[in-house]
Order: sequence, then C-alpha cells, then structure tokens
Amino acid sequence: MSKNLADLSDDDFDEIKDSVLTLFEEKDVNLKEEFDRYFYKDLITHKYVFNRQQLECEMIKTITKAEFIDHFSNMFNPETARRLDICYHSSSHGKSKPDSITVTEFKNAMKYFPDTFKENFASKLK
Repeated sequence: MSKNLADLSDDDFDEIKDSVLTLFEEKDVNLKEEFDRYFYKDLITHKYVFNRQQLECEMIKTITKAEFIDHFSNMFNPETARRLDICYHSSSHGKSKPDSITVTEFKNAMKYFPDTFKENFASKLK
C-alpha cells in the first residue's frame, strides 16, 4: 500500500484531498444529521467545539503528500503497529458437549418450522 502512495502523483493526491474536503464541507441535509454531528462529537465528549467542521477542513487543506505518507507509514507499519487480540472462553467451555442428534430429529423438535410438505401432501397420500 505504501508503494501505491509513493507512486501517487501530486495532482491525484490533491484530487483525493479535494474529494475529502467536499465530503467534510457538505451541509447537513436535515436536523437529525446536525444533531448527530453536534451530539456525538461535542456534547457527549464535553468538548463544545461547535466549529469543528470548519477547523477540520482548514487542517485538511494544509496536509501535504509527504505528511500523509509519513503518517500512513507510522500508522500501518507492521513493526510499529500495536495490536491486541483477545480470545475469551467461558469456564465451562469444552466441558459439556451437546448431544448429537440427526437432522430429522432436529427438524421434528422444531415446532416453529414444521414440515409443511408432510402435513399437506404426504398425509393425504396414505
């Protein structure tokens, strides 16, 4: 991926940056979008930066291609990236195994999904 970024021309980078700016500068279509923007980014976090959208747009305009590549390589470099994988098993995991039943027994036990073919047609053929 970093090779693709290095091969990216300055014009292409500016075009991508302009498209991101277009998304950020979009006006809210309805009150719900405006509420979501202010509520989740400002009110819940107690930041109260109500001109955040303008500040972010101004910051995006100042980003250079070299800064972006440097940030990308620091963020996604396998040697420096941190990752935590957690696999949780309950204390009863593996102790009790379910009884094995056949598919037919399973279907018969399912009262919500009866075999409608059997009910409607097979019983009439007898």
